Amino acid sequence: MGMIPRETIERILEATDIVDLIGGYFPLKRSGSDFKINCPFHGEKTPSFNINPARQRYKCFGCDASGSALNFLMEYENLPFVDAVRKLADRAGIQIIEEASDPESDRKRRKISRLKELNNKSARFFHEQLLRNPDATHAREYLKSRGFSKETAQKWLIGWAPRNSKLFLQMARENGFNGREILQAGLGGLKEKNNPRSGLWVKFYDQLTFPIHNDVDDVVGFSARILREDDKRGKYINTNETPLFNKSKLLFALNKARRPMGKEKFALLCEGQVDAIVLHESGFENTIAPLGTAFTEQHARMIKRYTDRVVLCYDGDNAGLAAADKTFKQLTAQGLPVRLMHLPDGDDPDTFVKKHGAEAFKKLLGSAKEYFDAKLDKELKAIDLSSAAENTSITRACQIGLRHG
Repeated sequence: MGMIPRETIERILEATDIVDLIGGYFPLKRSGSDFKINCPFHGEKTPSFNINPARQRYKCFGCDASGSALNFLMEYENLPFVDAVRKLADRAGIQIIEEASDPESDRKRRKISRLKELNNKSARFFHEQLLRNPDATHAREYLKSRGFSKETAQKWLIGWAPRNSKLFLQMARENGFNGREILQAGLGGLKEKNNPRSGLWVKFYDQLTFPIHNDVDDVVGFSARILREDDKRGKYINTNETPLFNKSKLLFALNKARRPMGKEKFALLCEGQVDAIVLHESGFENTIAPLGTAFTEQHARMIKRYTDRVVLCYDGDNAGLAAADKTFKQLTAQGLPVRLMHLPDGDDPDTFVKKHGAEAFKKLLGSAKEYFDAKLDKELKAIDLSSAAENTSITRACQIGLRHG
């Protein structure tokens, strides 16, 4: 039996409107920008089954069922994954051409499937620890101090890795995972290199965890933030590179933003995960961010699959502008027009929205200019026009801008 290529599954999901799909089974009732019905998976009198057309997701706030159009079809019609994909493909008019299968390919697919399952189980475990573990009080307080509600933590599956790493190892064992799989998932390492009997150390402990999804909603790794000032680890630590997790090929929040990017006709690109979450929660659902690494050619190509314009919203300081320059080069190399929005010096999207509100941010976004025009505006404000040297610098910048225009 062959395998359905991932790219084909992505095309099928992109061509499927979850509102139309579920509306073919039940009459839908509009609730703001979403739709509601009585949950088809558990008995209820008051509708708690929410369908979000922007995210192309459903969620029941009664039984916690959630997922994509594919998940709905599998659950409601009790279909195996492949049958559900075929049914959606027929509905969308997309032909499936399977890839040839062989024992080695099957082994690799099973391994990848196990690693995805371990990452998903880990994300749920960390999230439950954040919500319920008494030792996570400081983590909950930190989120409150950043303006994150419980609902935001639930939506983004934010978690807390317990200080006692044995709790994580116990969870993994109870779910049938072994030490080798923990190593392969980048969630730990051997206490003594090349000595499997030495035992495991766990990568994440006493940190906030942000699950990193690929663009089709699998959890493929984590970015974790320290919480204590005396913690000498880096402020953010990511999953080790694995067959699933490669920072240069992943963009935070792309799984949630890819449809809004198409709807809004542009991607809003910021620098960090917290900025991306804050902007999503403020209504800017086409926001994405790299994972604390340089923006790459692969990132630009991924964006180009979903939209043909980009607005950069980087920090308003010199470091932010330098990062924006590098990102601009990668985006324009892929033929993507780029605009730049100006944040005040010292602000990032998170701090700006909290100080001035979403409407003020929307106004700034609406005034975003073509990249070089915006850059020249910023430089003109910072220089002495009476200086001959600086006039020469402006002229040179204008010439560079014309060459790239």
